[in-house]
Parts: sequence; C-alpha cells; structure tokens
Amino acid sequence: MSLKRKIVLAVGGTGGHLFPAQALARQLRDRNIPVQVLFMGSGLSSSRYFSAREFPAIDIESATLFGRRFFSLLPTCKRLVKGTWQSMRQLKKEKAALVIGFGSFHAFPVLMAAVLCKIPLVLFESNAVPGKVNRLFSRWAKWTAVQFEEAQDQLKGKAVVTEMPLWDKDRISASVREDAARYFNLREDMTTILIFGGSQGARSINRLFCEAMQHWEGRPPLQVIHLTGDVASCHEALLCYRRLGIPAQVKVFEDRMPLAWRIADFAVCRAGASTMAELLAHRVPALLIPYPYATDNHQLCNAQIMAEKIGGGIVVEERALSAECLGSELKMILEGRGKKLHEMQQALDAFHQNALRHELFSLVEQMIEEIC
Repeated sequence: MSLKRKIVLAVGGTGGHLFPAQALARQLRDRNIPVQVLFMGSGLSSSRYFSAREFPAIDIESATLFGRRFFSLLPTCKRLVKGTWQSMRQLKKEKAALVIGFGSFHAFPVLMAAVLCKIPLVLFESNAVPGKVNRLFSRWAKWTAVQFEEAQDQLKGKAVVTEMPLWDKDRISASVREDAARYFNLREDMTTILIFGGSQGARSINRLFCEAMQHWEGRPPLQVIHLTGDVASCHEALLCYRRLGIPAQVKVFEDRMPLAWRIADFAVCRAGASTMAELLAHRVPALLIPYPYATDNHQLCNAQIMAEKIGGGIVVEERALSAECLGSELKMILEGRGKKLHEMQQALDAFHQNALRHELFSLVEQMIEEIC
C-alpha cells in the first residue's frame, strides 16, 4: 500500500463504546499500519471520554428510535435522515475504505451510510446481549467481533470471538505492583480493593460500601482505591475512610487505570463491557453489581457469565443490595485467609489459558490488507 487509506470508526455514547474504539485507533497508529483513522458519530466533540486532541473526528446528527413515543417519531426520523445524509457526504469526501462500528445509536447514521455507499463494514459487540444497532447491521457486516461467545447466536452473518482492545494495553505489562503502590501512596503488600461504577459512576455503590466498612467488625487489614464518579461522593467517602483508619486513595476519576488494576486484588464494580474486559485482562476477581437500567439488562448477562461460566466473580443485583448484604459477601471473600478470593483468581488464570480468542487488531489488519 503506497498511500494511506481512510478508516472510519463509527462510535459515540459512553466510555464502554468509546474506549475500545480509541484503543484500536492507537494500535493502528502505534504499529505503523498505513491507514488514517477518522472518528464519526454523534456527541464526540462534547464527550469527556473522547480524546479530541489525539484523534480527528466529525460530529454527525443522530437520535434513537428505541423507546420513543409515537408523537416524537417524526422529529427523530428527520434527525436520522439528516445524519445519514451527512455521513454519506463525509464518507464519499474522505474516500473511506472501511467502516468499523462499535454500537449505540450514536453510530447508526454512519453505519447506514456505509451500507448505502457499499463501503465494507465490520462491527464490534462488547456485551453478551448485543445492542439493537449491532443486531440490525450485523446482516450487512463482513463479520462481527464479539467479546462473549454468547452474543453470536443473536447476530446475523459471521461472528468471531475476540478480546476487547484496551485503552492502555501496552502499559499493562510494563507497570508493576510497586509502581502502582507508589503512584497511589499505598502499601505494596496489603490487600487492595478497587471500588468504582464504570465511566458513569454509581452513588449507591459508593454509599453502601462505606456503610459496609463501618459495620465490619474484625475486618482484616485492607486498603482501598475508590473512584466515586462525582465530587460529593468523593468527599463523603474520604471522610469515611479517615474516620475508620482505612488507607485509601479516593478520586472522582482516574486517568491511569492500568495502575489501579495492577495493584487491585479485588474489585467492587458494575458489569459494563469495558469493566468486564479489564477484569479479565488483569485477572482481578470482582463483586459485580449490574446496572439495573442497562438496555436489555445486558450487564446482568455479562456478570452471570463472569460468575457462573468463568468463576471469577460474584453477582449481587442492586434490588437485593444493602450494606449488610455487601458486608456479608466481602467477609466471605476476604476472610479465612482469602480462600474464596484465591479460588476466583485461579479461575481467571484458567480462563486465560483455555480461551481461544482472537485479537481484534489482527483481524482488522487482515481486513485492511484485503481491501487496500
């Protein structure tokens, strides 16, 4: 290939959609693949999860038809038609050779434009229950990469199981626990719990975890990294840990998540796709509290696979969550010399040894060679 061809990543929405897309873009750039990457989708210019300084992007008009009332369908359809027309013009202008979709209605117009312009299309589905947009466009895709093999039966056309690209994958192997302990000003040799609610945060988890710590008599030595997602919860959690004498690093958000994963022995978190990928990659067991309002309850499905199939986690649904319940589960996992924790860590190790999963980057590289 003598000239660089343009690859369009159709994406938008939450970090769960944006992080893997940006990770793939970094891999294409850092490994000197002769292509130019362009992001297209709605809301990119205002998203806190998109690195606008690092990647070129074009905002496209979009809206979701799903869950709309009848009287709002007409303006929604107008926005989708406008976004599809914008996307068609941009794809032709940029002479896009390939479009890669990462799901969500933010990418709908770009994917529709790729189909209408007959541009090769591939998809990535990160959840065990595929989103409506990926289910729709999978019939036109060359193939759909899935993080969980359970998603394959719900898609049309060819599907292949892959690992999710991670935002800082190259730094994972380079960092060590000692580096992480120094960064967070924590002890290297103490059990570390990582608490966070994903890119959206989770106030209920923040509050209940602190309450569980207050009522845990005979608690074994432990330290905490708590990412609260909002300033008010950050202040409350910090005061709680100081009062209880628990070493803790409390932040609203952490830019250097690979270091947090490196020192974490256990996590209390949601079950979004990116979180699941990081748990698997870093082999960190977790108490999973699926977000109850996720589309098609896909976080519960993700969590059940981690707990029941892989054996690397425990699921507690939010409707059953209380400080007492959370404290009981933590005691079961961490007390008794951490026998249950060790069993989950072994299960994650076994999953890595036995899993037959491709690397998304390698599949995309092959696709680029074929079309360019």
